[in-house]
Amino acid sequence: MARIIKINDEYYVEYFGNGLRFQKKAGSTKKDAEQLLEKITESLKKEGTDIFTVNIKDWAEFMDEYLKVTSHKFTVKSKERLNASLHHFNCFLHDHYPTIKNMPDITPKVIEAYKAHLIASIVTGEKRKNNRLINFTIFCLREVLDFSVARGYLNDNPTLHVKMQKYENDGLCKVFSDDERLAFLEASDENFQFVFELMLFTGLKVQEVINLRKEHIDLKTRMIVLNREIPLEINIFEKLSQNIGDLQNKQLIFRDKNNQPHSQAIIYSEFHKVCARLNRNQHLHFCCLRDSFAAFLLKRGVNLFGLQKLMGLKDIAATMRYAHLLG
Repeated sequence: MARIIKINDEYYVEYFGNGLRFQKKAGSTKKDAEQLLEKITESLKKEGTDIFTVNIKDWAEFMDEYLKVTSHKFTVKSKERLNASLHHFNCFLHDHYPTIKNMPDITPKVIEAYKAHLIASIVTGEKRKNNRLINFTIFCLREVLDFSVARGYLNDNPTLHVKMQKYENDGLCKVFSDDERLAFLEASDENFQFVFELMLFTGLKVQEVINLRKEHIDLKTRMIVLNREIPLEINIFEKLSQNIGDLQNKQLIFRDKNNQPHSQAIIYSEFHKVCARLNRNQHLHFCCLRDSFAAFLLKRGVNLFGLQKLMGLKDIAATMRYAHLLG
């Protein structure tokens, strides 16, 4: 879609090509703009570039639609945070960009200005906390504008072109690289190796692993179904399928030699034995298994809201400890 717009006394041609929004100055008359529009359209056709059509959506209408459609999607606390972020951004537009009415007018330049506004206005007394709050606000806005892209009101999320504020990882445990993950599993006792592997690739909490039963494994969808659904890597699924083959639905998957469930203390003890074998006792904490799963997801393109769902977190704010891994 291409259109002619007038800004002050100048005419511009605005168009969408290859997933991006462009704006070219035409001149002081509408005839100049019409000629440029024709030229741009012909040029894009010759180059084989698609002009991406978007539905022009009023910003106010979009907010109402978003809040209505997504009302059931998030936890109560996360929904409150999203709504607050959306309201704050709307107030910013009203005060600083009152001429913005439609979704395509929200450009990376506008988001950069919003970030600068956040930097100037958010004061918590500690730079690290300031930066976390700024990033969290932008990430909430990213989720909202992702919805706009999905609906065809934007063809590119402008928040993706804005750099996040830097801050330390805020207590994140050690995150395994692929080689470190493999070394950890190879150093594990064979009776606990798959327990740790499952935690590394599903983010299950230790109590969830202890209480995992055959009925929690959906063989048709290849998922673990608890208070959330966790997709399984094919190799993990195959190992699980072998482990549960002869079990009854209510039977625990992981048991000791006496057919009793493992205790949390035993699993912790086995973890520290592996650390000792690797000479890493002072550097690893049990939470590194779950944190490594979070890093694994983020590197594969899962956003923070998807991460929240897969890890079973009640509040989206809890995922911000992983945000620096997004780069």
